[in-house]
Amino acid sequence: MVIPKLNYCCCGCSLRTGSKFIAWYSFISSLIFVSALIATITKFSAFNTTTSLSGPDIVQDSETQLIILIFINILLIITSFILIIGTHKEYCCLMLPWIVIYIIVTVSEIIDLILEVVRMCFNTKDFEGLLAAGVQTYFLLVIYSYYREVKNAAESGDGYLLQD
Repeated sequence: MVIPKLNYCCCGCSLRTGSKFIAWYSFISSLIFVSALIATITKFSAFNTTTSLSGPDIVQDSETQLIILIFINILLIITSFILIIGTHKEYCCLMLPWIVIYIIVTVSEIIDLILEVVRMCFNTKDFEGLLAAGVQTYFLLVIYSYYREVKNAAESGDGYLLQD
């Protein structure tokens, strides 16, 4: 299977510029998401679970899911930071961790979307999930295309200087 290579990012900007934007966007959005998840866990911890018979199980499952999401987003923060360095210094090996983690996240998002569609039959959340999966796939293609350009330039010894 051949992954398509893009020649430019959205709005006609270079892959380099698009990759820098995506790296910073991924880093900042993951930081914000982790902060929101921690705030949610804090609220769950303060929640009195003794009022309902099914409450403690539901809260415990939700806390477990939130902790898993925090772990995944901490990985995204780390790999996004590495991607920022890789895109600014044009080191293709520093782009690869983000690509691997983002493939895993995108595939899991698509699987979750399919399961939601089966469960809910096209509600608003499914459209949002479809949009998110599409944007994630596009981000992945931009970063991977830039990774291949930098890697090919490094292997040929040309260096890599793009005009932004």
